[in-house]
Amino acid sequence: RDVLEHLMEYVRRHHKTIFLCSHRLEEVELLCDTIAIMNKGRLVAFGTRDELSKKIWNDGTVHTLKDVYFHLLDESQL
Repeated sequence: RDVLEHLMEYVRRHHKTIFLCSHRLEEVELLCDTIAIMNKGRLVAFGTRDELSKKIWNDGTVHTLKDVYFHLLDESQL
């Protein structure tokens, strides 16, 4: 955990980018500033968790990334 915290501090301080590919949404929500959600090789959404939540609900409530992901996944199945 210490190594990850130091890496994230370095990345932010030096304005670097790391691409993280993960199915663990809690991890993504904790570590990532900007999120791209893909489904079947297609970009479904891009932005911060708050931006994505606002695009979907716009009700002032902050939804989890898990809520956003499953909503977008259901929508993209149409």
